[in-house]
Amino acid sequence: MVTYKRRFSDWQSIFNPIYPASTNRDPKVFNDGWKDRPLTTGGPFKIGSLDVTAKIVTLVRNEKWWGKPAKLDRIVYRVIDPDAQIDAIANGEIDAIDVGPDVNKYNRANEIEGTDVRIAGAPNFRHLTINGTSPNLQDVRVRQALAMAISRQAITRAQLGPLGIRTVPLGNHILMANQAGYRDNSGEVGKYNPERAKQLLDEAGWKMDGNVRRKDGKPLEVTIVIPTAVNTSKQEAELMQNMLAQIGVRLIISVVPSPDFFSKYITPGQFDFTVFSWFGTAFPMSSARSLYAMPTRNAEGQLDIQQNYARTGTPEIDKLFDDTSQELDRDKAHEMANRLDGMIWEEVHSLTLYQRPEIIVTKSKLANFGAFGFADWIYEDIGWIK
Repeated sequence: MVTYKRRFSDWQSIFNPIYPASTNRDPKVFNDGWKDRPLTTGGPFKIGSLDVTAKIVTLVRNEKWWGKPAKLDRIVYRVIDPDAQIDAIANGEIDAIDVGPDVNKYNRANEIEGTDVRIAGAPNFRHLTINGTSPNLQDVRVRQALAMAISRQAITRAQLGPLGIRTVPLGNHILMANQAGYRDNSGEVGKYNPERAKQLLDEAGWKMDGNVRRKDGKPLEVTIVIPTAVNTSKQEAELMQNMLAQIGVRLIISVVPSPDFFSKYITPGQFDFTVFSWFGTAFPMSSARSLYAMPTRNAEGQLDIQQNYARTGTPEIDKLFDDTSQELDRDKAHEMANRLDGMIWEEVHSLTLYQRPEIIVTKSKLANFGAFGFADWIYEDIGWIK
């Protein structure tokens, strides 16, 4: 029996996965104990070997697993540059890759003999995060203007249309389109309206000077930071660059090494715009809080942003997140989540672009593996069809 100290709407989420108390009781172990290798496992597989140099992790059957034995003897994970993965599966080096919304990889995958393309609607989405602490973006009117100058519909159509997937922008930061309670709360901020965007920039003091807007002699320039070897990010950034140019805003695309993307740029706040995917869960009411909670300063004076890379928020959003996470009536919780989402849109924290399709390319004879959507993997059932 588990007894909660307070009501928790997503109570099922704490049971997947379950960690031993020995790994969670000590803060040092919790924060640093897993850096070199997993401390324990409770599943049908365990770590067999870990080659840091070659970037290969090998899992083997766990003899202490109490369920039915795994069909596979081992599973090997390899770190491969995203743009090289499609060649790796075509050459028979690996058995499955996540294509995501990459049209080029999707088209290539459909031509590879002996593979399947497996698709599901997952709790993942592409988004544009706007750094509200950047000098040119602190004024909410500027953030509103840039949002209205970006056609989420055009980006969605460009990325999802060639995949044969419904091209409707995602209008919610918390709930996905195929989840109960979903509602489009994007309002005026999420609508493409370049004329209104121009008005807002005029009101904020950014006046047209030739082809560029200026204020106090400085041009309105925004830098979007994206990682190398992610074609989706490159395409989205270039689309936004053309759109913002129409209202006199210069979008500078800065491509940085993928290993440094978060550690040296996104987490420290060294960006104005960025695009990437959030990989969500089936329990968004509680798990989404860290993405939108107000940053706070710890005892050392350091800013704790959790995962709120936009660095904007309000006490009202935090309070409503807390209330929503305690609401056991699902219909009421969904209504509260939609109110929350409306407040996030008003802050222009980020623009949700589209629900990211889970597209997994696998060898045709690989069974019980692929696009799971909101479902869990059952590792012991993965196997090969003879």
